[in-house]
Amino acid sequence: MIPVEIKAGSVTPKRQLEALTQFIEEHQCPYSLLINNGDDVFKVSEKVYQVPAIYW
Repeated sequence: MIPVEIKAGSVTPKRQLEALTQFIEEHQCPYSLLINNGDDVFKVSEKVYQVPAIYW
């Protein structure tokens, strides 16, 4: 299972990722995707990767 969270903004503060991080831990997911209006693909935290919506 790969969790995906979609945010409207271009920057997501780490405190807004608490629920996603808890979900990853509870379900032992290898990683998750954060889709937003950012410009770059990068690693937000240990198991969360940001992917711009325009990238698709």
